[in-house]
Formats: sequence, structure tokens, C-alpha cells
Amino acid sequence: DLLVDRRDFPQAVRILEDLGYEHIIRNWALAEEVLAGQVVMTSQSVHVDLHWHLHYSSQDRRPFALDPGAMIERSRRVAVSGLTVPTLDPVDTLLTLAFHAARSDGHRLIWLKDVERAVAVEEPDLDELARRCHEYRCAPPVGLILGRARTVLDAQIPDEIIRAMTPAALRVTDRLATALVHPVQLHERGTITRSVRSSTVASLSPLPTRGARRLRRRLLPPRENETDSPDEKESYLEAVSGLDPRASSSSGAMTAKELS
Repeated sequence: DLLVDRRDFPQAVRILEDLGYEHIIRNWALAEEVLAGQVVMTSQSVHVDLHWHLHYSSQDRRPFALDPGAMIERSRRVAVSGLTVPTLDPVDTLLTLAFHAARSDGHRLIWLKDVERAVAVEEPDLDELARRCHEYRCAPPVGLILGRARTVLDAQIPDEIIRAMTPAALRVTDRLATALVHPVQLHERGTITRSVRSSTVASLSPLPTRGARRLRRRLLPPRENETDSPDEKESYLEAVSGLDPRASSSSGAMTAKELS
């Protein structure tokens, strides 16, 4: 996964193309319609998810207020296999790991282990984590994953941090759900974490709308478009690079210059 500033996104796509990578999108009009937050690009040896945002679609981004622009300002550099590369600071790293796990149903052991190791190795400021999560309206889903990492892997996360991030009703609901079905699963069955928003009310109120949306997608799937139109591609890239950063919260952690 590579995360770049939205304004550098078109250039980053072209740099990867010049390096021999190919995109797999064949419907740029749909990508523009949902303002897709990433493009998958592949070479013979490497698979790259090139992101300008941490969420894929504008619909996914709407309930939250993540600010990758602030994340880049706090970013650090670390040594990886002899290279010095930019990455998120310890608090943003933990936030991103836990939030990604929650939005992906939170059922894989490796995601919980990532969280446990991020806490144990980097010792992030958990009070600051709670503050940022509340600011980004993602405290409850992150709190649920922290709680699961503590329960399953004995992650050293104080109970007061989890209580400060997750409403009591959601904690009780998660305890009941995980008592019936173990939180770590070997299949892709969904759990409640994907539906959790910034509060209990916000988590429950959109359920009818989301159900209707899923039904609509089944009955009226997006029109197929296999033209791979260069004009549609450029229109999508221009739409991304021209977004209002305040409205889209769409900056990143690596510049196109660094990518090249």
C-alpha cells in the first residue's frame, strides 16, 4: 500500500505506469462516480494499492472524518531493509491498523496481532490515540478492536482507554456477539465492527438505508464498462486532484517525488 497526496495522485499513477505497472481498473467512470480512494496497479513481481485516501468510496468516507493531511504532517521515517522510508507516527499507525481491521470485519487474527505488536513495540500515547479517534469520529470501531486485541492476545491496553473510546451499549453488544461467535474466524463472515460509527445512535440509525442500498446494488448492479477510456481515466484523476481537501480529508504520506 502506497499513500500519496491527492494532488500528486495523477503523477504517481503515471510514474508507476512508466515503471511498468499496469492498472486493473476498466471502469474509470464508476471510479469517478464513487471517487475511488485507490487504484490497484501490478507489475510482474509487485502488487501495489496506490491510495490517495484510506477509504475506497466517498460513501465509506462520509460517516468519518479521517485527516490524512494531518497524518503526513506528523509522519516519521523508518529504516526498512536498508532504505529510509516515510510512514505514519506511532499513534496514527495504531489508529490505522485498528480502524482498517474494524472496517474489514475485525475477524482475522493477524489484524489483532498487528494491533498488539504496535502497542507493545512502539508504546504509542494511548490518551492521544483516544483524542485523535474522537476528532476523526472513529473512536468506537477502533475501541472495539483494541478490546478484542486485549481479550484475545492480552494486548496491554488499559480498560479506561477502551471505555473512553467505546460507548457502553456497543461494548455490551460486542461482548454478546463474541460470546456467541468467536471474534477470530477462518471465513469472511461479517461481524458488527463494520457497522460501527461515531456513536450508538449513529451506528444503528443508518441500518435501514444501508440494507436498501445493498438490495439496490443486487437488483441494479453498476453498468459494465470495459472501454478503459483514456478520457474517463483523466477525468477521474482530475476529479481526485481537484477535490476540496477540507471536504474530502484527502492527503497522504508519500510525495510523487519520493515514489519515483
